[in-house]
Amino acid sequence: MKLKLGTRVSLWVFAIVAVCMIIMGILVVNNSSNIQQRESTKLVSNVSKRVANLLEGHFAEASAALRVSHGSVENLFDQGVNSQRDMQAMVENAIDGINWASYAYVYIKDPSFTGANIQDPKNRLSNGDFLILVEDTDTQNEGGTKHLQADDAVANFWGVQEALKTNKPAVGTPRKISVAGEPEKMATTINYPLTNARGQAIGVMGFVINFDLMSQVLLDANRLSVFEGDYRTLTNNDGVIAIHPSADILGKKFTDINNDPTATELSNAIAGAKDGVYTYVNTQGELTYASVSSFPVEDKMWASIVIAPEASIYAPVSALRNTFVVSIVISLIVIAVIVFFYINRSVIKRIDNISDLLFAFFKYLNHETREAPKLLKIKANDELGEMAIAINENIQRTQSGLAQDGVAVKQSVETAHKVEGGDLTARIVENPRNPQLVELKNVLNGL
Repeated sequence: MKLKLGTRVSLWVFAIVAVCMIIMGILVVNNSSNIQQRESTKLVSNVSKRVANLLEGHFAEASAALRVSHGSVENLFDQGVNSQRDMQAMVENAIDGINWASYAYVYIKDPSFTGANIQDPKNRLSNGDFLILVEDTDTQNEGGTKHLQADDAVANFWGVQEALKTNKPAVGTPRKISVAGEPEKMATTINYPLTNARGQAIGVMGFVINFDLMSQVLLDANRLSVFEGDYRTLTNNDGVIAIHPSADILGKKFTDINNDPTATELSNAIAGAKDGVYTYVNTQGELTYASVSSFPVEDKMWASIVIAPEASIYAPVSALRNTFVVSIVISLIVIAVIVFFYINRSVIKRIDNISDLLFAFFKYLNHETREAPKLLKIKANDELGEMAIAINENIQRTQSGLAQDGVAVKQSVETAHKVEGGDLTARIVENPRNPQLVELKNVLNGL
């Protein structure tokens, strides 16, 4: 394809600038993407650690209150059945100071506290065992405790039975719990065994930790959110989900709701208390980053997990990339227009003027025209300006030389006519500029 010089030069300049700007844009975006990934990973990790510290503090608050009250209840147990009312008051005081526990209980299987020895019918289970059950109806303020009818479900809690069996503190598995006919709550239990003078486990004191209350803090986007669409979740070391924005998956494991291999990797990290940031493909098929931070609750490890969509994490990079693309396109258009007009007006047009002058000069030299071309106006003292100056000077010299040669030729013709008329003394006295005409003059004069 035949293109004009100006178009070819413009295209070359445009191509070089475009390649350089695209390479620069790619380098900047890639570098920004790497920086964003590192900083986002740190940020997500810091948030999960912050959440872990927050939750660990909540659990520690409940464990500390339970531990203190547990010791007091054990001392009351040594006083016999007449201490039942004092035990009840102790349980009410214990739960009233905890913001995250909805129920507190004391379960005793010792014969001295069962059957006919139970003073308050509310503390009698269906099998005749002794159970004090207290609900805190206003967890955020003092007061609001309510003495409930003993519930067999409490005595059958896994954590209660585990504490009795092992004579060690036991933390239950997160699940939906219903106590005294109340609506189900996502909760777990913290249980401390009550021992007699011989060190035998004869009962349990425990709290029902209400995750619905904790979730109000944990799922507060205004307080803990760092990326659009992120969320926080809590699991035990078995990966059972205790807190999650989707209520329908509470009590399940990640591997129960998601078959993607990343769910297995995340569950293994939780089980092994391996803190870090992991890629996780959620149930919608979206790639996310999940930061795991483990913390202890008694002898069990739990994990706070912050999950942020990759799209949100890289949103600033995407915005930067889009800005770069738009800026590069606009810049290339501006550069192309400026380069095209500059080359065509400042270079190509001057070259065309010089070209037109040369062609006119050649016609003048070839006697195709009698008038010398008009001299160019010098616009710049650059290479093209020097070329134009040289052409102007040559046109002037050539014009002067042709005029001088013309006078000499005219005299030569007149002299020839005189000689033809018999005047052999006639001579050509004008000096032509052309060396060949000078030689011709000398020959004619000699002849």
